[in-house]
Amino acid sequence: MQIKALALSALIVSLTLTGCSSSATLACDPSGGGAQVDSVEVSSEPLTKPTVTFAFPITADSIQSRVVIEGDGAVFTGKNMIEFEFAGYNGATGELLQQTEFDGKNPSPGFFGPDSVPNFCSALAGAKEGSRVVAIFPPKDAHDGRGVPSL
Repeated sequence: MQIKALALSALIVSLTLTGCSSSATLACDPSGGGAQVDSVEVSSEPLTKPTVTFAFPITADSIQSRVVIEGDGAVFTGKNMIEFEFAGYNGATGELLQQTEFDGKNPSPGFFGPDSVPNFCSALAGAKEGSRVVAIFPPKDAHDGRGVPSL
């Protein structure tokens, strides 16, 4: 089954970095890509809600991510505060769990270091300010496998 929708199993993140470290050394190991994240189709129009198409159920054995739109700003190292826009989906059902407006007016702030759960640090390591990134978090890596009942 295919779903055409906006993209915690499949997560779309459009990020804007703030308070960036001057160091280019990454605090986290980048998660890398994979067949599952490569199968997710994502629109590439900046500052718009992304349109995402993926077959579900979808999951992976480890976190997978890839850059859809390459930004040209500072690099996320895992040692900086960021602001980001996102849409999160249940990879088993394709259900939209949560999203921001993607208008640049009210991005979500976050500090994602090496011990953050879910591990956005590895999913975003090396991405530049202004990038759109798609990531898949397997259940064991999303909220320590406990899930989030409010979502």
